[in-house]
Amino acid sequence: MITRKDIPVGIGLLLIALLVLWHIQSFPPAPGQPYNAALFPGIAAVGLALSALVLIVLGLRANPTAPIAPATDEAGVPVADVPSRMLAIALTAGSIVFYLFAADALGFIVCGTLILAALMWAYGVRPALVVPVAIIVTLLIHFAFYKLLRVPLPWGVLQPFAW
Repeated sequence: MITRKDIPVGIGLLLIALLVLWHIQSFPPAPGQPYNAALFPGIAAVGLALSALVLIVLGLRANPTAPIAPATDEAGVPVADVPSRMLAIALTAGSIVFYLFAADALGFIVCGTLILAALMWAYGVRPALVVPVAIIVTLLIHFAFYKLLRVPLPWGVLQPFAW
């Protein structure tokens, strides 16, 4: 539930997005390509800015006297308690460290699938969706970077199957 307390968070996120958009203007153009290194940070910054604006608008429209209730599912059971939130935050940070140390040995596809599956599980995605979505999204990201943008990604244990 969005409350008025979310307005400063929205403003902070909007400022970060605007700072990123300002900074990527200095990225040099890529020779022979209509896009450069600023493309993905720009897309992410625009998405962050739009999300921040929604958070601000909903915060402004929120009833200032409404009590803040915990998020619940259809049965009224709290969907996330503090330990599970802390686990999700720890897994998010840990996934970056895991990728840094394991990517060369395991490869992008294996690491990406494991990281996405762990994060989706930690954030409460339905178990039946975790593995298929993790695999599909990892393959789409790999295709975008490896084939479209020609960014070399580590193959690791899948080197015999590299395309």
